[in-house]
Amino acid sequence: MDARRFHVDRSQQSHYPSVCFATFFLHVASQARLRYQMTLRATFVDLGRDIFDRHAIYALTSILKAKGIDVSYVSDDSQPTIIQELERIKPDIVMYSSFSTAFKDYAAFDEKLKKRMNVTSIVGGPSVTYNPQLLFESSIDAACMGEGDIALPEYILSGYKQCPNVYLNNNQVTNTFHDFADLDSMPFPDRSIIYDKDSIRRNNPAKTFISGRGCPFMCTYCFNHIHNKLFRKCGSIIRKKSVDYILEEVAGVLAKYPLKTVVFNDDTFIVDQKWFLEFAERFSSKFEISYSCNIRANLMTDEIARALAESRCAVVNWSIESGDENLRNTVLKRNMSDDHILYAAEVINKHKLKHRIGNVIGLPGESEEQINKTIEMNIKCSPNLALANIFVPFPGLELTKMAIDGKYYTPLQDDQLPSNYFTKSVLNLSDSTNTMLQKSIFLFPTFVAFPKLYFNKSLNKGLYSLPKFLLRVFYELFYAYKLKSLYRMNGGLFFTFGAVLRYIKALFRS
Repeated sequence: MDARRFHVDRSQQSHYPSVCFATFFLHVASQARLRYQMTLRATFVDLGRDIFDRHAIYALTSILKAKGIDVSYVSDDSQPTIIQELERIKPDIVMYSSFSTAFKDYAAFDEKLKKRMNVTSIVGGPSVTYNPQLLFESSIDAACMGEGDIALPEYILSGYKQCPNVYLNNNQVTNTFHDFADLDSMPFPDRSIIYDKDSIRRNNPAKTFISGRGCPFMCTYCFNHIHNKLFRKCGSIIRKKSVDYILEEVAGVLAKYPLKTVVFNDDTFIVDQKWFLEFAERFSSKFEISYSCNIRANLMTDEIARALAESRCAVVNWSIESGDENLRNTVLKRNMSDDHILYAAEVINKHKLKHRIGNVIGLPGESEEQINKTIEMNIKCSPNLALANIFVPFPGLELTKMAIDGKYYTPLQDDQLPSNYFTKSVLNLSDSTNTMLQKSIFLFPTFVAFPKLYFNKSLNKGLYSLPKFLLRVFYELFYAYKLKSLYRMNGGLFFTFGAVLRYIKALFRS
């Protein structure tokens, strides 16, 4: 060995530890800076503020965070305020979720945003899933069709390249889709993304949960028949989280936030009856809180009704849709007889379950007599609350095609469709018929709750003679009171005031 070199090396030994530490520190700092620079920032933008949970955002947030993506959420009634917040956050990508009627608002927002920021954008939800051509009429960079659990992180982490479920604005609509995700393998939904910023949603004692996905029924006024056909190769249509998973998910939320009623938003909670009976037994033994769920008349049995009652189900939601059996089964394809409906009501009332019934009026070719049959069928079922919506002919629905073929409807652009289910019908109806429909919507819960007002011809005629504005005010007050009572939404004075104020603002927006 060279003696001089040995001498030099020996002369530096006293400084060696400090040199190593400095080198190590610089390396760590360099790696940390690199990781910081490479951390992707993704922001959900929500243009509509209401009191309801955004479960898709919760689920996707937990998945994106697990992939190392920094996720945030921005929502405000003022779009300039949202843009200012985005300029502060400086996200790499903004994410929207939109129904068909709201797509124009997100498209307009994205155009404004792109003038202020260089940012990538992607939209998901029913709008681009069932009418994918909408993307090409906007400045939004990409769209996700169907479920985004696998596709969204893949798109972001690939550098915004097209992948299954996702198609780009400068490309063709995708026809390849990921298999459905295994729900039990997914991390628990992350509610903090919204709850940390939104005290109204955080303090709402009735919180939304999803125990499963998919609906096997093919009703013509609902998107499920399109969804099932589009994603038929992606796996089982009906998927449920295990009972262990959903109970642990509820327990986690209960430990952190106010929770009195678990609101299950599954299309049909009892579709897997074996699963439901296990859930009912274990939920009631684990928790002191209540829950609500959606059921279907032709799946109801006395055993199911008893299990619902004994497991502290606060309210069940179900639908008749039309009181006319022919219209219900031939046009709506509900495959549900009058006997199914009356039996379901019988066992529900027998076990003293509170229940809410939904209906649709303003159907193609529907007569006033058929609307009256719907009111009368609801009266026979004695629900705690009965509501009706006016049919909206969204593109792609089988019932929309029936309406077009039957000359009941002249197609409109998506942004010309009503943003709610009670403003008006866009079918080819006279002004007087349209006014009758709107007044029927507002009077529907009152007639079912107080049948004498419906059956007394003088009182009935007098109520229909009242102005729409007055009927709607009474409807909103009655609906809000019933909803608060059924779902036990007693969150204190601050929550009640804030929720009412936000609800009123949402009404004006619609």
